[in-house]
Amino acid sequence: LVDFANACVVELFRASRFDELIFEKFNIGFFHITFREIEKLLSPIIELRIKSAIKHLKLIPLKSDEFVQIATATFKLFLTIKETFTLRDKLPKQLVDQIDLFNTHRVFKALVMHWLTLTAQKAKNRIDRALSLDKVESLSDSVKHSSSAVDTASLLQQMVVTWKQLDWPEPELAYSFLIQLTNHICGSAKHYADRVHDHLRRNAYYDDEGQFDVTEQLCISIYNVEYVRSTLQMLPVELNWESTLNALERLPGVGQSRTALRTVLRSTDEDFDNNIAIIVQKI
Repeated sequence: LVDFANACVVELFRASRFDELIFEKFNIGFFHITFREIEKLLSPIIELRIKSAIKHLKLIPLKSDEFVQIATATFKLFLTIKETFTLRDKLPKQLVDQIDLFNTHRVFKALVMHWLTLTAQKAKNRIDRALSLDKVESLSDSVKHSSSAVDTASLLQQMVVTWKQLDWPEPELAYSFLIQLTNHICGSAKHYADRVHDHLRRNAYYDDEGQFDVTEQLCISIYNVEYVRSTLQMLPVELNWESTLNALERLPGVGQSRTALRTVLRSTDEDFDNNIAIIVQKI
């Protein structure tokens, strides 16, 4: 279905170009007709397939290969359909209001939580892999961190990109998704910090009753955790909290939305403080 949708979108953009180059001069609505016909063909198929996917995802384990495949494919389909939104300005307003394709996000909304969960699962798996392939890098003559910290920060940024791609139009749902994604990003960052801490314990850099052996690895571990934590400080800007919150606050009966988001970030920051404090106190 993704390939079919891609082919349809390509044809729509091609029709738009032909319309501008040829048909528009003769006042022939070639693009309007093409869009309407393709939309009539594509929208019912998408709705049918997505409803089927939603039902099936409820029956399979979250970490199964089948779950990953379905969630990935439906997200690609969503992004493909979103490309048509850029063509709205080329259609008469009265026609835009009749195009089901421009409201397809309503069909996909039950899948968004699955997409965000999958994003978090992939991030944690890749963080584990990054840690297994760790190499030390120099930030400066006095500050070093390892490749896993850079990779983890990059993975967190990829989760931010997912949010920007989603660009959900409905304020209340957008806020719910934003809370979940912020939790996932913070959870992935904490996963990294916990794994670093576990690595120190497993390799006998310290025990609960003794002290750390002060080595370069201990300092690098602290730099790593701090480096990853620094990426979280930019989340309100990177995820554009203000845009979502402002849209939400224009609705009646909404409160405490800002507090909830800040609490997620503050809680994670405190976890990082505790993690680092354990290391420092035992040196």
